Amino acid sequence: MATLIHLIIPDDNPLGIRTANIPGKSLRAFVVPRALWKVAANEMDELQNSGVYFLIGEQNDEGLFNAYIGEAQNVLDRVTRHVSDAEKDFWNYAVCFVTIDGSLHKSHVKLLESCLCRLAKSSGRTQLHNGNAPQTQKLPTSDNITC
Repeated sequence: MATLIHLIIPDDNPLGIRTANIPGKSLRAFVVPRALWKVAANEMDELQNSGVYFLIGEQNDEGLFNAYIGEAQNVLDRVTRHVSDAEKDFWNYAVCFVTIDGSLHKSHVKLLESCLCRLAKSSGRTQLHNGNAPQTQKLPTSDNITC
């Protein structure tokens, strides 16, 4: 069975801002170059929702991609703070996954952040710039996410 993914390139620049979603699903993905973050902040209201995000930079001398993985109740506000954070000046792109219907709450996104950090570390392809290891969250059995 095939899955349809809608990819939107608002300014017709494949290296610019891009969004993607699977029709009928509650998540939307955004890829935003750091240089265009202010444009996205002014035009992409959905980034104000809760979700997880990756700040991705070039490969370092060991061939590992520099990355930071985070979570936020308001992804727009959180990534906007990272734009001017001197300790996180390594990144060129933000990749954000946000809920479009409010279905992810704080425990969900904290669990996703923890799983994604663990997966990134075990891949052997990234150097994470996270200051601490996110703790695994407990969710009700009905909400449990396997990672």
